[in-house]
Amino acid sequence: MEKIRKSLSFACSVIFLLILVISTFTVPRTVIAEDVRCDVAPTPPGTNRTVEIKTGGTGTFLLNIIKEGNKYTIYQNGGPREYYTATGDNYFAEGAPQLGNIVSLKFSTPGEFVIQVYDDGGKVENDHADKLCTGSVTFKVSGTPPSPTDQCVTEYTKEAESEFEITSGETVNVAVKNIVASNIYYIKSNEVQVAQKTATSQDTIYFDIPLNDPGKFELSGWHKVQTGDTKCKFPLTVTVKGNGGGGSTSMPGSGAGGDPAAFASKFAAIAIGIAGGVAFLLMIYGSFRLVFSNGDVEAVQQGRQVIVAAVTGLIVVIFSVFLLHLIGISILGLPI
Repeated sequence: MEKIRKSLSFACSVIFLLILVISTFTVPRTVIAEDVRCDVAPTPPGTNRTVEIKTGGTGTFLLNIIKEGNKYTIYQNGGPREYYTATGDNYFAEGAPQLGNIVSLKFSTPGEFVIQVYDDGGKVENDHADKLCTGSVTFKVSGTPPSPTDQCVTEYTKEAESEFEITSGETVNVAVKNIVASNIYYIKSNEVQVAQKTATSQDTIYFDIPLNDPGKFELSGWHKVQTGDTKCKFPLTVTVKGNGGGGSTSMPGSGAGGDPAAFASKFAAIAIGIAGGVAFLLMIYGSFRLVFSNGDVEAVQQGRQVIVAAVTGLIVVIFSVFLLHLIGISILGLPI
């Protein structure tokens, strides 16, 4: 009886081991990234591995069979370009690859660039031995880089020369090229702003600048930007000959009233000066009436009214000039 019990126990143990072995080899398992090699593929998968893009554009590729947190070195034409860290696991599940990470690369110069990837495991420093990912992608980059927004150019529309002579009273048509739509551009005459416009296209913007006073003037285009206004290339040097064009209108930027903006600015300064002087004289007059009123109620009242009127008028003038600068310069951007 004891022999039968031992035989049954041995048979059960063998059957259990057989079941364990069979289940181990028949249950599907997921092969993790360490068991297979990473892979570089085009986006979307199955498309051409040679991609054409424009200079300054961005190319993308798919990095498959990766492990989250692992470091990968992106090689460009056989040399290291940058490092990449996987943002999620991507294994072979039941023999079918899942979607990996999409990697973006920006190309600022034309040429042909072959992209390969090395798996560094959990480190950045590695000799890359036996860890080159399968596959590669080639980017063919062509075309000239886009012009920087601060590389505007100043030109004279009548001739190619940047230095020329005109007769007093003539108008110079200045063109500013290589511009950006909706950006603000303006012209300076001897470092004084004389005209301003907002670009409506990507082509050219034109300014008509009257030159009435004799002398030598630099007309330069400027690009108004938040980080600091930039001067356009190739400013114009203009020599004006003559007697001043009749004397009624002077060169913009020379201090007279040929330009409406310059005239308005000068008029505002003169108006404040006159208003201040008149208000001061009225306050003296009102104080004089108060001091020498000799108790006359009517004289005291008149003196007070004169002082209040003088102060009120001065405040109104100052507030008007403040509104002019606030609305004209800060809001509308007028060159006042």
